[in-house]
Amino acid sequence: MWSSLIWINLLRVVWHEGESLTTPIQHMRRLLEAFEVLRVAGSVVHSVQTNATLIKQGWIDLFHEYGFRVGVSIDGPKTRNLLRVDRAGRQTFDLTARGIGRLRDAGIPFTAICVVTVETVDHPDELIAFFTDLGCESVGFNIEEQEGLNAHREQVTADRARAFWSRLWQLQAEGSRVKVRDLDRFRGYLDRARRGLPRPRGAVRSDPDGVDRWRHRPSFSGTPWDHRAEVRRLRRWQRHFDAPAPDDSRGGGERVCR
Repeated sequence: MWSSLIWINLLRVVWHEGESLTTPIQHMRRLLEAFEVLRVAGSVVHSVQTNATLIKQGWIDLFHEYGFRVGVSIDGPKTRNLLRVDRAGRQTFDLTARGIGRLRDAGIPFTAICVVTVETVDHPDELIAFFTDLGCESVGFNIEEQEGLNAHREQVTADRARAFWSRLWQLQAEGSRVKVRDLDRFRGYLDRARRGLPRPRGAVRSDPDGVDRWRHRPSFSGTPWDHRAEVRRLRRWQRHFDAPAPDDSRGGGERVCR
C-alpha cells in the first residue's frame, strides 16, 4: 500500500495502489503512528494518491493533522474521464470533483495525475485548460501502457504521443500556468547533463513516445559520466518538439518517483 523514498535526510512515505482511502481512518491513524516521531522531527512527510471520491471531513482533518501531500487521479473533464468507474461501472467524475472541492475549501493544495489514452491523446489543449481551471499545483501525464487490465486496449502510437508532448511543450513556452511534472523533470535532467553533474543513479531514459517516463532516485552515484554525449542524445530527443524549451528559471520540479 505504501512505498518510501529517501531524499537527502527526508523520508517520503507514499500511500498509493488501489484506493488508499478505503482504509478505515482509525486504522490509518494506527499505521501513521509508526512514523510519528520522525514526522514531528521533520524527517518524514506523507503523501497519498487518491481518486478523491471518499474524501470527507475525517480525511480532511487527518491530512491537516499529519501534513499530507495529496495527489488526485483524474483524466480530464467529464467527457474525457469515462474510463474511471466504480465497481458497479458507474462514472466517478462527479464524486471526484466533489472531493477536490472539499480539498480546495479546506485549503489543502493538491497535484493531479492524468492517464492519457487513445481517446484523449489528441486533445492536449483541452486537458491543459481543464487542469489549469482545476487549481492543482501540477499535473503529471502518464501515457496508458498495454499491461494488466489494459492489455486489451488500443495503445497510443509513438507519433500521436510525440504530437501530444510537442503541444504540451509549446503551451509551456507560451506561458501555460499549470506545471507539467514530466516536462519539469525532463528539464531538470537536461540541466544536470548540461552542467556535467553526476548522472542520477537509477534514472530511466525516456523514449519520445513518453511511455517510459523519466524517473529519478534521490541518491547519486557520484561517478563521472559523458555529459556531452548525454546532451547530444537529449537534444535529439528535444528535436521531436517544434517549440523552444520553456525558461529553465521556472525550476526543475520534483525528481523522485514511487
